[in-house]
Amino acid sequence: MRRLIVLLAVLASACGSESPVAPAPLPLATLSSMGNLSVTGCTLGANNLYTCLVFSGAAQNTGSGCASGVRGLTTSYDATTRAQVASSNWSYPSVVRAGEQFGYNGAVLIVPGPLTTGWFYTTTMSWDTVKCP
Repeated sequence: MRRLIVLLAVLASACGSESPVAPAPLPLATLSSMGNLSVTGCTLGANNLYTCLVFSGAAQNTGSGCASGVRGLTTSYDATTRAQVASSNWSYPSVVRAGEQFGYNGAVLIVPGPLTTGWFYTTTMSWDTVKCP
């Protein structure tokens, strides 16, 4: 009987131990482009299309978490026909904190003329949510 009581006491103490708690999920980053896209080093080619050597834009993290490995795709469209003209990939090397604005740059984007009104763009982004430093 004494052994039974000791055994029950040991089992009761083992059952009362705390279970590991899953870590809280990371706050999410939410990135989106903002403002206008600038193009530089543009040369007029055939069909009123300009080959621009560099483009740059701005984006912001409106989420509560941090982002790393930010990469994007910027696509240009004809303003009149709304037809897609070209796309170019880019990446951003630094961690983007909550509320932070950042600039991104890419190389070679083709846009229709005139350069000031003949085109518009979209930028889509993806990233990895990371623990904020």
